Amino acid sequence: MRRAVYLLLGLAVLAACWRAGGGDKPESSVRVIDGDTVVWQGRTADLYGIDAPELGQRCLSGTHLYPCGLDAAHALEKRTLLDELSCEPAPARADELVCGSADQSLGDLQLADGYAYAVDGAPAAQRALADEARTARLGVWRGEHVQPAAWRAGERLAAEEREPQACPIIGTVRNGRRIYLVPSDRDYDDVRVLAGTRRFCSDEAARESGAVHVEAR
Repeated sequence: MRRAVYLLLGLAVLAACWRAGGGDKPESSVRVIDGDTVVWQGRTADLYGIDAPELGQRCLSGTHLYPCGLDAAHALEKRTLLDELSCEPAPARADELVCGSADQSLGDLQLADGYAYAVDGAPAAQRALADEARTARLGVWRGEHVQPAAWRAGERLAAEEREPQACPIIGTVRNGRRIYLVPSDRDYDDVRVLAGTRRFCSDEAARESGAVHVEAR
């Protein structure tokens, strides 16, 4: 139990550092939900061709559990602050977005650094990036982990089962509207201490509950 408490405190500190670290940087037109989900022009959508660890997911590096879902989201957040970005509907997948700069898409960058899987049907170039990251043991590939789709379905590492922690996404009701917040939202800590909140391990689960993400910035 003590280890679980320490892990939860560490998660809160990491989230706080994440929010504080970008305070003096220009805001991007692309808002990050997690390692493969963004908000652009008021629309929440997945990035084309990739699947990243969920915000509540942890992976192993050696024998050490670390918050790989938060790491993937943090990496994507930093990418949105480096260049002028634009988004457009993905080819033949209007429910997904291709976002990035003139040089490379955000999805490709996440794959290249090992923060995401290439999904079934992803272009050959994206699958090649994922294979290269896996060979180089970058990101999640440096240790044992559960594939994100399997994790959403309930599969967990044995180490995760032994050291449970609270899921990081917060659901609540604001002005009669069901909403959810993620650790990068500025009012996340204020909502976290309110009674009657609900926890979600993934943004998909939050949206399936009928909640919508709020623009906190």
